[in-house]
Amino acid sequence: PKFLSMADLVVLPQRLSPVTMAQIPAKIFDAMAMAKPIILPPCQIFLRFLRVAVSLWSLAMWSR
Repeated sequence: PKFLSMADLVVLPQRLSPVTMAQIPAKIFDAMAMAKPIILPPCQIFLRFLRVAVSLWSLAMWSR
């Protein structure tokens, strides 16, 4: 987290393979908690995860 906090954005380069297409790196959660922009490869699991995260965030904002 110390080095991540000094970054302006987070880049997560990954080769697309069956293994990487089924995992979500922990750095994504750290970057989201620090409100850092994230650059990800075009992988379906990332897209699904981000859709859910944005939906939950929107729901939390509307229910205030």
